[in-house]
Amino acid sequence: FTPLDEIHKYTITVDSNDDGTLNMTYYLKWEVLEEGDGGVDFITVGVANRFVKDITGLTTNINDIYYSSDDGATIRIDFNNTYQEGDIFEVAFSFKQERIFTVVDNEVQYSFNPGWFEEIQVDNICVYWNADDILYANTETVNGWLVWEGSLDYGQTIECNVKYSRNTFPNLNPKEDYSEQIISDFAIYLIIITVVVV
Repeated sequence: FTPLDEIHKYTITVDSNDDGTLNMTYYLKWEVLEEGDGGVDFITVGVANRFVKDITGLTTNINDIYYSSDDGATIRIDFNNTYQEGDIFEVAFSFKQERIFTVVDNEVQYSFNPGWFEEIQVDNICVYWNADDILYANTETVNGWLVWEGSLDYGQTIECNVKYSRNTFPNLNPKEDYSEQIISDFAIYLIIITVVVV
């Protein structure tokens, strides 16, 4: 197939909170290679699950930004205008990610795998994770940050594994651990009712 878009730069910055949630900031530098169906007036970026809060657009080209489960667990960004073939734009946003850890014995573990762009290549992805108080990570620490860097082919991800002591998170609730849920309980209820009625 002919790719319609290319991501030149994809940067994620992660800071942990004392309850085990993560403050995350995303930045993407995106090029429209071909207009496709009238250009690009929105994009979606994958997240771990539906438990995202305080979604905030950080660039002025964002008209609206919100969680969407139309194509898995994603954040959808609607732009102020439509980008055409050859346009390169930058977009940034932040949010709080909940229910992304697992508790094993006395350790709090994170397995974060950004990417999943099935029809888009990423020239450079870089994940910066605040290295304070970590026990283990599958990468090196640079100037106080864990750093994972590489490029992504179609559908690929980068694997970020981090472990902390349970004592690092005094306000962590073990019942709020990792969930794969991408739609709300109410939406699931509606789907079940619809199926039963039909």
